[in-house]
Amino acid sequence: MIALAATAAPGLGQRSAAGTDWQASVLDAREAAWRNYYGDTHKLAAMLPDDFVAMGLDGRWGNKAETLANSRDDIAAGMKIESLKFPENKIQRYGDVAIIYTTFELVLSKNGQTQSPITGRGTEIFRWDGLQWLHPGWHLDSGQ
Repeated sequence: MIALAATAAPGLGQRSAAGTDWQASVLDAREAAWRNYYGDTHKLAAMLPDDFVAMGLDGRWGNKAETLANSRDDIAAGMKIESLKFPENKIQRYGDVAIIYTTFELVLSKNGQTQSPITGRGTEIFRWDGLQWLHPGWHLDSGQ
């Protein structure tokens, strides 16, 4: 994940790396959240604030504890990302908050067996805390 430059991301706190633009860094944080969900629950936990809210593809709502439990269960079941693409992204920024409207294409494998592709749309919220992008919420749907 890329840290942000104060000079490249005015208004985003004091700490960051030079030469990085805020849009690229929030997209990197989003990619890390997806990959951590299927790969490293501890890193995912560091990105999700205590008041995290999820609306998942299955239509269920979740909080931080439930989302981390689902992540652990998926990892324990042998789920891994084979392919992850975000064909379309629109980003709005309001101070230290960025909202990504996206489409996604996700291919998972379970214990080495490739699963059917999952496609949909998402709205993901990110908040800059001065050190990193936190991910306080997402809403995913099938687009249908």
